[in-house]
Amino acid sequence: MTISVMLWSLLICSSIFAQSYDPPFVSDNSGTLAYESGTGIYTDLTTADNISYTTWNADGTKLAFIKATHVPQNSDMREIGYIEFHADGTPTPPILLQSHLPAIGYNIAWMRDGRLMFIADHPKANPETGIIDKRDLWAVTVGENPELIGTFTPIGECGGGSGLPADWVYWQEIGGFGVTMLLVDTPYGILYSYSCSGSELALMNPTTGESRPFVSDLRSAVVSPDREYVAGVAYIYADNPLPPRLMIYTISTGEVREIPLTFDPTLVAWNMDGSALYYSTRSIFRNAIDTLNADQKTLFYQLIGYEMSDVPEYKVAIHQVHLDDGQTTLVYQGDGYIIGRIFESPTSVYISIVPNPMSWVDQILARQIAAGDVDANFDAVQVGVLRLDRQGDSFGEDVFLGFYEKFTPFIASVQTITS
Repeated sequence: MTISVMLWSLLICSSIFAQSYDPPFVSDNSGTLAYESGTGIYTDLTTADNISYTTWNADGTKLAFIKATHVPQNSDMREIGYIEFHADGTPTPPILLQSHLPAIGYNIAWMRDGRLMFIADHPKANPETGIIDKRDLWAVTVGENPELIGTFTPIGECGGGSGLPADWVYWQEIGGFGVTMLLVDTPYGILYSYSCSGSELALMNPTTGESRPFVSDLRSAVVSPDREYVAGVAYIYADNPLPPRLMIYTISTGEVREIPLTFDPTLVAWNMDGSALYYSTRSIFRNAIDTLNADQKTLFYQLIGYEMSDVPEYKVAIHQVHLDDGQTTLVYQGDGYIIGRIFESPTSVYISIVPNPMSWVDQILARQIAAGDVDANFDAVQVGVLRLDRQGDSFGEDVFLGFYEKFTPFIASVQTITS
């Protein structure tokens, strides 16, 4: 791999991030986007019915997001915007960039030239089917008209659902259709997902708009900090089961490296310098329904309106695998439904955890929440964020930071020198 040299934001960027032991972060709680600079004081940035896909630019001076506003008897209004931070850390009012409607399920991303790119529904339907089956990839900057980069046709059917609020919260935490949808501007083209599963990746030439398939059946795909590699989990076919494999592709050549694993990962994340990968796993702990007596089961089914015979609870774990020698280190293990996100900072690792749904079952039984109250069901399964301090190649005890939706810290970018 290339030789990567870390230049922290306190050396190359705004001084607003140099004063805190913890990185600054934003979080969305019930439609309020809040900012914490590390001082412990929160600043509300904007509010909406829903805010999603919060993403920092490379130097942490801008934060982009998709803002959704519910319009009665109509489709929700979804807008792209960003907030800029002054040198003293104070934010500007949100700036909405354009009136195009970003397509549901796709994220937004900063391009290397500082523009924002997003995916929108193609304006014209297929004349044979009457269905809009194409997507347009746009780039936009403030004060200018959006530029159409290219068009592609997504594959696969989107659908499915769950009666468990823990699943709803997880899907909201990671965005998309409950899967990782990739959109990254690399030196070799724009790498993006073109299937609802997120597992089919293509490279688009930003000059010609032409796309070519890059890799198939790669779940939880993530691009390295230097944008030279993409890692993910090889898809396991139901009719041809294979052991889980962590795959790393060189974007410039397509060359692949395989790292065998014992457990099937649910999430993959790079460390800051691209020398290691984190991956999370989960194993079944129990069925919460089995803890209820006969009367409680009858009441629970009555209150939710149907028989939900399976409410699984899990044990979760996070491992780090070093790419030079393949050595694996246990980072964290505990109770939880699933790991939502993993971030590494210069001193710590931050993880978000969707809790097991037993508390939700208890609140239903106690009639503290009604099955039809969507907001209350979401609140019954709040995402918790933990910090684990890094001590060389080991990790300290976890510290609970609080309950946050879409916790997104700013992590300084990696500057890459190729020898």
